[in-house]
Amino acid sequence: MKHAPTRIWQIDFCRGIAICLMASFHFIFDLNYYWDIPVSYQSGFWYAVGKLSAILFTLIAGVSASLSVRHVRRGLIVLAWGFAITAATYLLDPQTYIRFGILHMQGSCMLLFPLVKSLRSVWLAALATTAFVAGKWTTQLTGPSFLLPLGIMPSGFHSLDYYPLLPWAALFLYGAALGKFVFSAHTPQPVVQPFWARPFTAAGRHSLAIYLLHQPLLIGVLWLWHYFR
Repeated sequence: MKHAPTRIWQIDFCRGIAICLMASFHFIFDLNYYWDIPVSYQSGFWYAVGKLSAILFTLIAGVSASLSVRHVRRGLIVLAWGFAITAATYLLDPQTYIRFGILHMQGSCMLLFPLVKSLRSVWLAALATTAFVAGKWTTQLTGPSFLLPLGIMPSGFHSLDYYPLLPWAALFLYGAALGKFVFSAHTPQPVVQPFWARPFTAAGRHSLAIYLLHQPLLIGVLWLWHYFR
């Protein structure tokens, strides 16, 4: 399969939508967690927004992986930032710090993807279904902390962000299967994106930077608002 010579704007557009949803969810989370404002993020509308953003991010990561050739490099970069977030959140709260969040999960999926990249779409989808079913089982188990990436948690485990490989790698693999199915027949031809899509496409091109910076910026703005109001 030949790889597209240019970025596919539809992928960046979907990634941009996902980062906007995630920033909106984190805004509500910050209001509740840091300033005790009674807005719910653990159920209802804003909970759905947070999960939808994670689902969309992971699916698109899988689609992108099916078109990429730099899996190890990309995976190591994403995983390194995940561990940086682990260190930062540990300093903030050692009881609920992020041990295996969405960046850890996606970085691990990128590193492991070369093992299955040669599979046809139907087999990737079958593997994804297996991972999903396995995740329904492992998340009911308890065990030592080193099994956290597999969805097996120690008793009393709490974390600000937790996305284990089982079942979340299923979404990555479904995305990879979708990417292979959509783009395997021929190299996609460039399509001019509509003007209304451009802000989201731009956000999607820089989604990792936005992901890393938006929380400190949101917390800083909210702190200033709380201090000077």
